[in-house]
Amino acid sequence: MIQYLPTDKAIAEYIGTYPIEVVNKHGNAKLTNQEYIRTSPDTKSQVRSEIEAGKSVKQIFTDNFESEHQPRDSKYVQNVKYHVNNEKNPFNKQNIADDMQTVINMNSAKHPFLKEIVQTTGKPPSVICYTDFQMKHFASACKSSIFGVDKTFNLGACSVTTTVFQENKLKRKGKNTNPIIMGPIYLHWDGACHTYQRFFTPIGSVLYTTNY
Repeated sequence: MIQYLPTDKAIAEYIGTYPIEVVNKHGNAKLTNQEYIRTSPDTKSQVRSEIEAGKSVKQIFTDNFESEHQPRDSKYVQNVKYHVNNEKNPFNKQNIADDMQTVINMNSAKHPFLKEIVQTTGKPPSVICYTDFQMKHFASACKSSIFGVDKTFNLGACSVTTTVFQENKLKRKGKNTNPIIMGPIYLHWDGACHTYQRFFTPIGSVLYTTNY
């Protein structure tokens, strides 16, 4: 039925049976055939508020939400919590370029722990770290003891190689043994011989040319 208005507009009314809406599962769903209903903004806001208040996922999911605002499952609450925590930690938003810019800024500010940035073609920069106090004891220990080298995996995006040495000038209280102290640290991206050469050569040069 069409009703014409005094102006150049008209109102059209369709008469008939409205088809039953069929709600299918989400297109990315792989583990469930449950129909997908988009979460309401009120539910998102309430879940987020309770996460920021420090409630656990279980507490939030079992809270007395109004029926139309009930989260569809605990996984949804976990996802919201994950995003809230990421927003609170600015470092989670950084990529390698951001991290390296932070390192360069630290180097420009003469950070006492960051000693050298090693740039190699085709790789992100590597970083050599130690303090002058640390190197003083490391150099002294190298004259009378062996130092250890260990490449640590799964510590982050890059590999971390640490050096350790036995400090003969100190004794552990009660055990009367020499403690193991950490020496220079190397942040790098692979275990190639050339990569380690870029670490040990500067360290050797410092030990040779500096009167520690």
